[in-house]
Amino acid sequence: MNFNTRMGVGSHIPVLLKVFNKSKGPIIELGGGIYSTPLLHWLCFDTKRKLATYETDLEYYHKALKQYNSSFHSIIPIIDWSRIPTEGWKVVFIDNLPKLERKENIKRFKDADYIIIHDTNPNWDYKYKYSEIFPLFKYRKDFKEYGVWTTVLSNRKKVTNL
Repeated sequence: MNFNTRMGVGSHIPVLLKVFNKSKGPIIELGGGIYSTPLLHWLCFDTKRKLATYETDLEYYHKALKQYNSSFHSIIPIIDWSRIPTEGWKVVFIDNLPKLERKENIKRFKDADYIIIHDTNPNWDYKYKYSEIFPLFKYRKDFKEYGVWTTVLSNRKKVTNL
């Protein structure tokens, strides 16, 4: 298993921390990550805040993610993103594959308080088509200063104060 250690990888960490500290309620992670899954797990640990991580890569699920499965953190292998329950999640972190499925997942979770999306640099729009879903949200904040952009969307919470 190869890991990318270039600057910019893990650039979503400061944004996850900001949103975690502003939010309450269950968190769902679409696409587990070497940085995001352990971070979210340990942030939720003390309070046992409900957390679910869904992953399509079964090898990655078995080698890196499954160990975080606990009473408060469900690690779930998935084949079809459209089968994930969308109701009740307050924070949604989008970093899944395939890339074009991300915009569909964002639409599915449009009622969450906060949707955090990784890899939102405008020059990558051809990969993700985020420009098609950004207009569906009342509030948007782009975090550009960390290299690889991360964006927070919401129709419920102002995100400008993050």
